[in-house]
Amino acid sequence: MHKPAILYLLSCLFLLPQQVLAAPVKKPVLSKHIKWTGTSWFGSAIVHDLGTTSRKIIGRFYDIIVWDGAGNELACADRPDGIYAP
Repeated sequence: MHKPAILYLLSCLFLLPQQVLAAPVKKPVLSKHIKWTGTSWFGSAIVHDLGTTSRKIIGRFYDIIVWDGAGNELACADRPDGIYAP
């Protein structure tokens, strides 16, 4: 490696971190409280549009449940046998 490249990399290593300031972290805000759905250790909810223009919340609990953005249940698929990772 050439000396100018090494000097450039070293200057970036030592100078740039000093110039970057961390922004304050905002306190989390609870925006929706959806009715109790059972327990689920591995069923993290996701947000997806499902091919439409509005986002929906999809959660895997004992069943698979889909809510609209306002928290209204749109669909529920009963899965008594569960869905587990392979």
